[in-house]
Amino acid sequence: MDLSMKFLYLQLKKHYDVVSLNLPDNDNLLCSSVRLKPESTWIPARDTLYVMDCSWDELRKSALPLTTRLIIFDDDPPENGAYPCLIFPHSYSRSQVLNDVLAVFYRYDRWSQQVTEAILKNQTLQEILHITQTVEENPMYFADPSFKMLAQVSQDMEEFSVIWRYQLRYGYLPFNVMMDLAETGELEMLHSAIPAIYADTKSFTSKFISKAIRYKGKVHGHFFIIQTYRHLNQCDLEIADYLGNLVSAAIYEDNNYLTRSSLYHEHFMIDILENTLRDAELTKNQLKPLGWELKGDYRLLGVYMPEDEDALKRNAITLLTDGWNAQAFLYDDYMIVVYNEPARKYDALLEHIHHFLKLLNRYASLSESFSNFTDMSLYYQQILFTLQHRDDAISECRLFLYEDYFMAHLIHLANDCLAEYKPVSDLRSYDALNHSDYCHTLYTYLMCEQNAVRTAQTLFLHRNTLKYRMEKILDIIKVPLEHPMVRQRILFSLYTLENVKKE
Repeated sequence: MDLSMKFLYLQLKKHYDVVSLNLPDNDNLLCSSVRLKPESTWIPARDTLYVMDCSWDELRKSALPLTTRLIIFDDDPPENGAYPCLIFPHSYSRSQVLNDVLAVFYRYDRWSQQVTEAILKNQTLQEILHITQTVEENPMYFADPSFKMLAQVSQDMEEFSVIWRYQLRYGYLPFNVMMDLAETGELEMLHSAIPAIYADTKSFTSKFISKAIRYKGKVHGHFFIIQTYRHLNQCDLEIADYLGNLVSAAIYEDNNYLTRSSLYHEHFMIDILENTLRDAELTKNQLKPLGWELKGDYRLLGVYMPEDEDALKRNAITLLTDGWNAQAFLYDDYMIVVYNEPARKYDALLEHIHHFLKLLNRYASLSESFSNFTDMSLYYQQILFTLQHRDDAISECRLFLYEDYFMAHLIHLANDCLAEYKPVSDLRSYDALNHSDYCHTLYTYLMCEQNAVRTAQTLFLHRNTLKYRMEKILDIIKVPLEHPMVRQRILFSLYTLENVKKE
């Protein structure tokens, strides 16, 4: 690992209070090694640091190139010398200084070799950070482009910042903080910086170093060092640059080394979906940048897109949300869209979704409306069940509404816990003995809300035939259909029979 003159100065300053640094034109040159000046005539290597046994006056009489990196020993050096050099008092031991500089190179060369080997062995980012702890005591973490935390090492980060406490608990920056970064331009600064930068932003209480990890011109993630146990300096910047560049090189070999997500709200929405984030106040704060409240008129749309290319999914997100008060994100095999629209727009929303599904030839399910944003996980189960049990026989249908699958879902949830209702059992036994179809007749009658005309039309029966059948059915089941709970119980059992017949 090449180390800059300023890096070496800061490392030596830990042991030598008297060391000083001279950098002409503030040119912080890199050094790859250190050695004593040869006794014979020599041509200095460009990136080698030389320990000289001469004063500054003697050095000026030499013909060395002005870019030669030097360590000199002089009690009265000029303020603005011509050479980049580390300066010690004349009485200091040349060999001791050489050994101490060699120790610095050895320490960071060893670290760079260990990190490189870890990457070549495809070890995790977490393991790489543990190796880096040998040279960096401040908290560090890797994040994807949406600032989801992929790996971190820290001890007391929870103690000094509410934001970091949230990030450690949930694994990503709060959505409202992300929006603050975007609005202040600080997010663009972090994404666009090529070398590591020292940042002191309005959005964070702590200063930090950020290194954007790039591949083919795109940001695939960030490496952060947080100022906690000591002030950040040039050493931290060079560590961040070196490690970030190594990970960028690793992406060249394995494009999935860093997970890529650029939807800043995605992790927040997924935590709500998985019922991981339950704190109402935290949720409320993160909804503010969207202009949303905990209470609203929400619906979930799930589009089945298991093998679609990432570009198509991103395009689909734009098509489904453009012009609507909605947020979309990817989850498992689905694209989830959260709509926050009043009920009066429901018909227009259905038309919009139908158009999209026809355009891309995809299937989707729409949940019931719900008012409490934090109940999203329950309504995700609705769209999941509907898509998994959709009726493929309906060839023209691409949007499946949960309302049509509620009874099936209820039966699925009840499983074998509910016994068959005895009146339905009696009617089923009668059908089996007499080869009649009274169960289907009663089911259709109840689904038509006991409307005899509609029932007769649906079953292609004469009204008198239906009247006869219903009299016979009521005589068999021996329970009054006027009672709403009785009707529901019968319908529940009959629905199960109807679906068994279809299978």
